[in-house]
Amino acid sequence: MKKANNIIESGGRGKAKIQSKKGRLEIRFSKQIFGQDKVMALRLADSLDNYPQAKSVLALINADISAGKFDFSLERYRPTLQVPTEAIVKSPLIIFVWEEFLKANRYRWKDSTSLYLKNTIIKMDSWSVLYR
Repeated sequence: MKKANNIIESGGRGKAKIQSKKGRLEIRFSKQIFGQDKVMALRLADSLDNYPQAKSVLALINADISAGKFDFSLERYRPTLQVPTEAIVKSPLIIFVWEEFLKANRYRWKDSTSLYLKNTIIKMDSWSVLYR
């Protein structure tokens, strides 16, 4: 793919474009769409493996622009992060480390801060809340 001024794929005038910035792929919207420059990060590295995914997002955006049903909140086009469920576990080690941290730092904080931190952990149903 030919890169000119870090634009990788252009959708044409009044459309979105794929660009690379600091080794990451992003979609740049023209001023005609939002009235100002706007960029949406794709959370993809600038590599040949990620171009097809970026192009599919670009095609969806430009098709919606042409059809007049563009989602200005951009929620329809944002890539979803998928966290494996194995990574979300209750770990006795995490709880132990947290309790030791509280003990070690209790003299550095006001009593209200220590109480707040203890009660915050007690109120949580699951440690997985921290990872969402």
